[in-house]
Amino acid sequence: MIILPELHEKTDAGTVRAPGLQCDFFEGFSLVLADTERLREEAFRLRYRVYVDEMKFERREDCPGGLERDIFDRRAHAVLLRHNASRRYIGCVRLIVADPLDAAEPFPFEVAAIDQFARGSSVFRETPRERIGEVSRLAVINEFRRRKTDQEQGLYAIQELERYAGDVRRHNIPPALGLVFAAAWLGIEIGLDAVFVMMEMRLARLLRTLGLNFRQVAEPVEYHGLRAPFEITRDALLGDMSPRLKVALELVRDNVTALSRADAPVARAARAAH
Repeated sequence: MIILPELHEKTDAGTVRAPGLQCDFFEGFSLVLADTERLREEAFRLRYRVYVDEMKFERREDCPGGLERDIFDRRAHAVLLRHNASRRYIGCVRLIVADPLDAAEPFPFEVAAIDQFARGSSVFRETPRERIGEVSRLAVINEFRRRKTDQEQGLYAIQELERYAGDVRRHNIPPALGLVFAAAWLGIEIGLDAVFVMMEMRLARLLRTLGLNFRQVAEPVEYHGLRAPFEITRDALLGDMSPRLKVALELVRDNVTALSRADAPVARAARAAH
């Protein structure tokens, strides 16, 4: 199990907060790479709770054993969000990579909006499929969402935040934004050149306040609510990031790179096929 640490610096005087990152998120939560079967099942159970029980996006009969999963999970990294005080896993996200046996196999975003991506994204058209990924299946349980009855915005906020956008500016990052941040950065660390995601316009605006400048590829489409296709490239992520996050990324990078290229889903699946 790899845990992405709280964003602190070590000094001779002890541990101090990273400059500019007065952020409750990293005090209250830990990001955990689901690199064992037990942890992956934790992610599937969380997805079942959010996507089946709470949001009604998926049907119970399609999710035996209380696990929400699909064909894309065999080629995906899953990241869990753990609430430090209770030690519970309260959220998750996944990063899907190209199918190692057939790179032509579609990503979920291609199923939902292939025409929009093909027309609007030169990155999608020109980047080898082995070098792209998709962030998807973002889920945060209802206790940590801003409004339990808010099906769309509910995925992206927590109850404690009264002024959502204002709190992001004050560095109180909601759980879902931390998960998207981790998944996008993980994609860069395992060698991808671009990461795609279907998300609400509001979430994209909030991510920009953190320096994550996802570019909108096309107009929104109906996809579990109205969502638009977005992309972020390696150059955009590394070049446009706000100074306060660059400090954080250096600290996160040390742990993310512990997941070597040989242990990535693409490599594991390729070895299994031989």
